[in-house]
Amino acid sequence: AYIVGYPDSTVRPQNGITRAEVATIFFRLLDEDVRSDYLTTYNTFPDVNADYWANTAISTMASLVVINGRNSGLFDPDAYITRAEFAAICARFDDSNVSGFDSFTDTFGHWAEEEIGRAAALGWIQGYDDGTFRPNNPITRVEVTAIVNNMLGREADVDFVTEHYDELNHFSDLAVNHWGYYHIVEATNDHD
Repeated sequence: AYIVGYPDSTVRPQNGITRAEVATIFFRLLDEDVRSDYLTTYNTFPDVNADYWANTAISTMASLVVINGRNSGLFDPDAYITRAEFAAICARFDDSNVSGFDSFTDTFGHWAEEEIGRAAALGWIQGYDDGTFRPNNPITRVEVTAIVNNMLGREADVDFVTEHYDELNHFSDLAVNHWGYYHIVEATNDHD
């Protein structure tokens, strides 16, 4: 499980997701050996103190050069992450040398154009029906689960979910008919 719901039994699928939360997701997904080899609480971001709840995740992911700060030199951990920032992080996990392509009408000349194109070429991200990607919009929690599941090749087994419904994590604000229901079920339940 790489997404955790909130104490009020919600998952808030349509809400934005913060930069700190995204660092924590990818930190949770690291192979144990990689996590232990790169584990650190040191970072150069003046706005991520040693006692910040996601300091270890942010520091470790920054040491792996998977996440970066913003142009100001700050990490801005409580800001919502943009679709471009998230696509760039995803693309940094790719070591296949797949070339990106221009598939969106609004990414030409964007700082993350290459990473967005590579993530799209890999089938990890999608744009909107109007041909845009909307790179500067905040990404939602449910969109994050869909993309990460695509990256990992993870897909919920609908029959298993139906048979074991009572054993799985569910949320009061996520109906079974929501487009991202199975993505969130996949993201919020362990695979043990």
